[in-house]
Amino acid sequence: RVTNDLYHISDWVPTFYHLAGATEQEIKAENFSGINQWPALVDETVTELRTEVVINIDDDKGTTFGALRQGNYKYVKNPGPWVGWVEPPEGKPENNVTRKEVKSAETRSDEGVISIVHLYDLSTDPEERNDIKSELPHLVELMDNRMEELKLDMMPADNVDEVDGGNAGGIWNTGWC
Repeated sequence: RVTNDLYHISDWVPTFYHLAGATEQEIKAENFSGINQWPALVDETVTELRTEVVINIDDDKGTTFGALRQGNYKYVKNPGPWVGWVEPPEGKPENNVTRKEVKSAETRSDEGVISIVHLYDLSTDPEERNDIKSELPHLVELMDNRMEELKLDMMPADNVDEVDGGNAGGIWNTGWC
């Protein structure tokens, strides 16, 4: 069956614990980040066990950035220069756009300045081309507050310095994703 429910890789361990015979009480005692998704996998009347997925949260010198999904909405806060939809350069397949080309792309909002906050409704805009932050400012505020709340519990980031081209001595550094 096909579902649009949210799942996260962190749900695997509690789900496997359940399959191995652990009770819900034993699973909760482990304090996993994930949840047992088995009920939703075997019973299509059970839906939306998870309503939120943290895609990334980081704190760069006091500036929070990252992405958070709640239901159909994806909130992105990215202070970097590679924001918005970037068309692939002419004559290049979409999956072969280099980071340098993305950084050089012009990504301006209607006001003529780079916007670091974006909101998308993935049910109607799965490619994230239509930023609806101005239509739902209350949701932007709620999701931004939630991101700040989640940041309080995050582990310190182990970021590496960016390198031109993404490869430093055989080690790939993709930067923010």
